[in-house]
Amino acid sequence: MGDRSYISDYFLTNNYVYHFKEIKPKFIYQVSQNFRTTLIFSYFTATTGSEYGSKAGSNREIGAEARYSIAKSGAFNARFSNYKVAFDGDISSPLGL
Repeated sequence: MGDRSYISDYFLTNNYVYHFKEIKPKFIYQVSQNFRTTLIFSYFTATTGSEYGSKAGSNREIGAEARYSIAKSGAFNARFSNYKVAFDGDISSPLGL
């Protein structure tokens, strides 16, 4: 959790200050020396103050990853993720980007 900001004297439309919270836990299971799976979850939420229009946004990711490696030959990776994005403001604003 924290605050992010950008303040410019010359490009006032690019200024922003927002408070965010983020969590990114992973669960990794090593099936064998050659194969592992990973469960992924990520949640990010941000809000701006009233001086920037009181906007809010959130991102959520749920996914899975698999890796199979063969010694001296290479590895095969596969990843699937589902994203959900919610934002109640102008998409071209600094928080929307």
